[in-house]
Amino acid sequence: MPRNPSTGIYSKPAGTAPSVGQLIDPVPWNALTTDLGNEITNSLPRDGSAPMVAPIKAADGSAAAPGVGFASNPSTGIHLKAAGVGALVASGVEIANWSASGLTVTGALSGGVKYATKNANYSAVVADAGTVLRFTAAATLTLAAAATLGAGWPVTVVADGGGVTIDPVASETINGLATLIVKNGSTAEIVCDGTNFFTILRTQPWEMIGDFTVAALSASLSVTDLSAYRKLRISSNVTPSATAQFFLRTSTNNGSSYDSGATDYTWQVILGRTSSVTAGSAQAAGVALFASTPDASSAATFEVIIENFNKAAVMQAIANSFSVSGALTSVGMSGGARVAATARNALQILPASGTFSGQITVEGIRG
Repeated sequence: MPRNPSTGIYSKPAGTAPSVGQLIDPVPWNALTTDLGNEITNSLPRDGSAPMVAPIKAADGSAAAPGVGFASNPSTGIHLKAAGVGALVASGVEIANWSASGLTVTGALSGGVKYATKNANYSAVVADAGTVLRFTAAATLTLAAAATLGAGWPVTVVADGGGVTIDPVASETINGLATLIVKNGSTAEIVCDGTNFFTILRTQPWEMIGDFTVAALSASLSVTDLSAYRKLRISSNVTPSATAQFFLRTSTNNGSSYDSGATDYTWQVILGRTSSVTAGSAQAAGVALFASTPDASSAATFEVIIENFNKAAVMQAIANSFSVSGALTSVGMSGGARVAATARNALQILPASGTFSGQITVEGIRG
């Protein structure tokens, strides 16, 4: 057989290179054509119609040019890194190698988990599956369509420098919400079911709903899509344009309108100022959030806890507050209720007059 089995080189047999006018000896020529037929039969068909009958042997290659690569991307594939050591490379970069002692994951996959740092808004794609995305600043993570990412597609978000807003495309949801915030210092494992997204939040029982910056002196702040929340916590630092009380109102139609009748709410306040303590109560068009009316252009702070928000029961709220009134500072507590036993799904915060700016954070517990 003229083909060398070790090198694969085919050598023309003797007696098969006649000159012009020479009679051809049929013996070597018949042997040649028979041998050519055998070698063609013994070749591996490109269309895959027949398998190898012995182990295939690839070139050793290198990271830049692996012995087994792809026509459209020859620098991605497998090569022999050293005796007894194989390596997997992507675009010329080693990402794993293996030997008799086991598998070693290297490069971007170090430690067995893909990892990337982000400091601005980012759009997640299919290739991010299994990646830990560490955000070092407040940002928005936009998720591609669930059908594109596919059922079981996972990613882990670490908020390490600011809250990270998870924003699925179009009408798709995450935990049933249009967006979800991973609070700074928290981690969320996000998974796709092929239609929407869900999270496993590594955080306190309180779930971040929104951290709102109220700019340009707005007249009110409305927060909708709250039907999943039994309990809410709202904290703020606000600056009003006028000396006016702040109120909380609720909605049963997701913010199309807010209950604002003159007797829809009832509230009680206890106020401490200098060495005196006073109290007051009223029925009004909202729950009072401050025990004392904040002065115009002065910073004021409150934190309110709301119970039974999404229940067909009386909603109750209690707030602690600090405000400035003239030269005096005031601290106090206020409590109020929406007396109707109807489940609510949106809320609004607004001053009795004027506008305001500042920061308002809304958190919730489901149930």
